[in-house]
Amino acid sequence: MSRLINIVVTCTDSKTLTNESLQLRNYSSSDLTTRFQAWKKALNNATDDISIEHKAALDVYKGSIWSTVKRFDSATKKNELQIKLWICSAGYGLISDKAKIAGYKATFARSQDDSVAHSIY
Repeated sequence: MSRLINIVVTCTDSKTLTNESLQLRNYSSSDLTTRFQAWKKALNNATDDISIEHKAALDVYKGSIWSTVKRFDSATKKNELQIKLWICSAGYGLISDKAKIAGYKATFARSQDDSVAHSIY
């Protein structure tokens, strides 16, 4: 019998997909609710747009931490563990590694133009 382990990993700025229309810097407002609603609408529109490439979230992010994360599956089978991977995405929120997403530019880092915290602090 395998044990289930939930793992949450943060997103990264490095991605295999890009989309110029989904850059958080393009959704500025002094009102956080207005900014969030505009961003959410843009994500929904991108989801419905078949001309925009989408991939499983696990395949969108890249970098050294993601090289390690992508090896979890093979390592867990040896130890009879079952991993459920979640991604804390600055653009999409908390999502499954299997969620189909478009490329986007949003980050938790405050010093960036696409920061979710840019207008909060």
